[in-house]
Amino acid sequence: MPKSSTSSRSTHNMGILFNLLSNLFFGFSNAFWKKALTSAPFYTLIFLRGIITSTLFGVVWYVLGPPLGNSVFPYLQAIGLAFVSFWGLFFFVKGVEKGVTNITAPIANLNSFGLIVANVYLHEAWKSAYYISFLLAIIGIFFIYQFNSHRYTRAQIKSSIVYGLLASVFWGISYTLFRIPILAIGPLAFSFLLELIVCLCAGVYAWRIGPISVLPKTLVPILILALCIFGGTLFSSLSYELLPVTAISFYSKSQIIFTLVISYFLNNEKLAARQWFGVLCLILSVFVVMFNS
Repeated sequence: MPKSSTSSRSTHNMGILFNLLSNLFFGFSNAFWKKALTSAPFYTLIFLRGIITSTLFGVVWYVLGPPLGNSVFPYLQAIGLAFVSFWGLFFFVKGVEKGVTNITAPIANLNSFGLIVANVYLHEAWKSAYYISFLLAIIGIFFIYQFNSHRYTRAQIKSSIVYGLLASVFWGISYTLFRIPILAIGPLAFSFLLELIVCLCAGVYAWRIGPISVLPKTLVPILILALCIFGGTLFSSLSYELLPVTAISFYSKSQIIFTLVISYFLNNEKLAARQWFGVLCLILSVFVVMFNS
């Protein structure tokens, strides 16, 4: 095998590893939100978590990152996409707060909107394996939805679906376009701006509805969320330098798997046999892309 081919394959595998690690961190964060929300309102948690993550990224960028570039436009792109991404997080947390993680998370992370943007705007070609993977993902999501509805109220189910769809739109568009500023300014600078803007948006939201008066009795939930988001954002940004966006969108289905499995143990959100079958379909969906790329 030629050295260039070997190097390319190694780079691709590293990108897959980074993306899976990112989804593991995000998956734990998604599942942990249910417990964290018992300690303080979601906007308080996002704001305080953002202070920690943006500070960490700022320090790491200052120590290890490249200097500022000559053009301000990529930084403005990063800020704009971070603002859009905040609303994805906002609606996701509202879905978890008012609904059920096992319904909200799969809808929010289906990312069909991101696939459309990658194909139309970024002109990324679809491989034949993508069709199979997408079909498996749809089947998996369908069976995961076959939950025991008597365990939840109609309001919970409706909130999960509505907020999950809104999160999917905002996350799908922003996460797909993240690649553009990341390639221009680097993953550390982008991660810093992303977390800083999300933090500021949460702070403004808190200010508009009232002072952040309900503070958690312990910083443990905030620290756990902050570390999860720091790891998830860092590895996600690194993967954008190594993988096509369309492949990242399919690998991101692993986040659904991690979220559901961790919620099973962490929040006692039990899965029926048909839902485990849905998880298996999602695993196959990820492996189809992994072994055909």
